[in-house]
Amino acid sequence: MISCPGKVLITGAYLILESSYRGLVLSLDSRIGVTIECRDLEKEENQQNSNTESCKISVDSPILNFLQNYEYDLSSRKLVVPSNAVPNSFVEKTLEYTIGIVAELYGITSLKNQMINIKITTDKAFYFSTSKEEKITKTGLGSSAAMTTALCGALLWKFSNLHKPKTSNQEDLQEKEKNTEKNTEKEKEKIVELESREIENVFMKFGEKKQRYQDIVFRLSLFAHCLAQGKIGSGFDISSAVYGSHCFQRKTQTILEKLLDLYQSSEETEKSKKHFYKEILNQLLFNPCLAENTKSMKSSQNLEDTHFDMPNELELIMANDGMFTKTTGMVRSVLKWKKTDPVSSLKLWNQLGELNEEFFLKMKNFQISGLSEIKSLFSKIRKLLKQMGENSKAEIEPDSRTIFLDKLNKMPQIVAAGVSGAGGYDSIFLIYMKSEKNTKAINQVLQDNEFKLLPVNYENRGILLHPLKK
Repeated sequence: MISCPGKVLITGAYLILESSYRGLVLSLDSRIGVTIECRDLEKEENQQNSNTESCKISVDSPILNFLQNYEYDLSSRKLVVPSNAVPNSFVEKTLEYTIGIVAELYGITSLKNQMINIKITTDKAFYFSTSKEEKITKTGLGSSAAMTTALCGALLWKFSNLHKPKTSNQEDLQEKEKNTEKNTEKEKEKIVELESREIENVFMKFGEKKQRYQDIVFRLSLFAHCLAQGKIGSGFDISSAVYGSHCFQRKTQTILEKLLDLYQSSEETEKSKKHFYKEILNQLLFNPCLAENTKSMKSSQNLEDTHFDMPNELELIMANDGMFTKTTGMVRSVLKWKKTDPVSSLKLWNQLGELNEEFFLKMKNFQISGLSEIKSLFSKIRKLLKQMGENSKAEIEPDSRTIFLDKLNKMPQIVAAGVSGAGGYDSIFLIYMKSEKNTKAINQVLQDNEFKLLPVNYENRGILLHPLKK
């Protein structure tokens, strides 16, 4: 099984949409896991020389009461979704895209007549049931990103262990060699380059090349998430799902924009679809610029500069009062304001960016003697976020949240209490000085204000491989 953690964005909301700014994201111990089992239907049914150019897929997610069967057409590289299926763009797009990559890496014979059984297990902290209707509602811990990354990572891991990767673009080389006379000198050079480039070393054993596996899953999952959302986000949630806690900085927007345009145009013909998957491998796995920019968010810059782990003296908890916010509208409002008022918005952006950096450094090098300074920094960060919300007409920190968070931040044992991520009415986070006495006092305040603790704690681990018990 492959699993990925939930996340909470402490600082950097909205700013991390731009590559000039960074944000502190913490990973949690609540995880989403994906287990995959493959069966060869041709062998089971004693069908020899089957001409079926497809594979079957079953997805089971008990917590969401989601059980769906699909078929993947290997010729068109498309997922066939039943007309009566419950729509789930994150499952559907991730399946279609990742299986297309598997077909490109290992050939369609690796998938032909396969029955791929997928089970998605989700820790309870990602969702809560509301009232008598028992409607499942997200708590804002990044369930979509964790699921997308775990599903993409599990499919890639499963087939990398079942099959030996084929030489990159082998079919293209054979086709081009037939038309050698028509090739220009540049094209000939490209053929030689492709001939010497093999994908044999791309997927290595998890224990041997964990960093390489992480980098590949990050890049491919990032684009899968973009396809499911229909837009390009910052990617901090995918980055945390893969690498755990760190100071995130966006790096890949230009390449993702090109690939998203290519994907939309590739829907027209089978030939353009196959070209799309070849380009995915070229751009996301072999692009030297991307390799420099996203060598792992923990190593692409100075390791000491981006790494973060919660100081031993501190504890992180999260709570929710049953309310939630759709943040897409808030993001649109903030970006609209930034466009219509570039001068004052840039000033606020830069002030907030500087405070975020200072807060990160103080937390990274935490000292009890500097507690009052950290509390003061976080107070300034909250005020600027509140101002951003008022200027853009987005409820980043709603008034009711402000009153309660002010009360919490006045408690001497609390280091920082705020709205997570883009804000609104999603879950709040609290970082406080660790002690049994402090935990009881804070829990009582939350209970008195009808906030329930989420069953989640801080844990600095990203994507994990869990050996299955036999």
